[in-house]
Amino acid sequence: MRTLLRMRLRAVWITSLLVLVAIVTPEGSAVAGQPVFLEAGPDSTIAAASDLCLQHPFDPETHKIVSGDKQTGLVGRLFKRSLKAQVVDRNGRPVEGVPVKFDLVAPETEDLGEKLTGHDGIARLPFRAGPKAQTHTVVAKIAGAAPGAGQIVFSLPVRKPSWGFFLLVGLAGGLGLFLYGMGMMSTALQRSAGSK
Repeated sequence: MRTLLRMRLRAVWITSLLVLVAIVTPEGSAVAGQPVFLEAGPDSTIAAASDLCLQHPFDPETHKIVSGDKQTGLVGRLFKRSLKAQVVDRNGRPVEGVPVKFDLVAPETEDLGEKLTGHDGIARLPFRAGPKAQTHTVVAKIAGAAPGAGQIVFSLPVRKPSWGFFLLVGLAGGLGLFLYGMGMMSTALQRSAGSK
């Protein structure tokens, strides 16, 4: 009993520690999911003098994020929507002319280049899926910012072009087996009940 209690207390302690590590950044000030503002310094390539924040663009009419994150693509093809990262100041106003760097970090690493923000503060990157059918991860950050500070992550599942065919065949096969089993069960139930 005591061993079980010790194991549970240890699990709670480890979980608490992991949660604490997950919500505190290396700077020790930002909570996951909250904007991280960057101070523009003299050696920085950030053009604006105010504090800047990189975020997923948000459509106020539909209340949805419109950054192109979590869209599904096919191997070797261009995604339907560009990846979008928005730069805003502390007051939430878009900042024009800020370079945003995009990097592919999984399944392999590749520098995708820099894009400047437009009048709406959004940098747009058309993205073509690689040759591997797995989730591609792209990281966007303000060019010249410290590593790990003020970045957003795009998670993009990539499938083979034939995935729809295999899905339909699997569904039809499963339905066929289900109907065959139901027929066998109804025949067996009729035999066991007799001729009443």
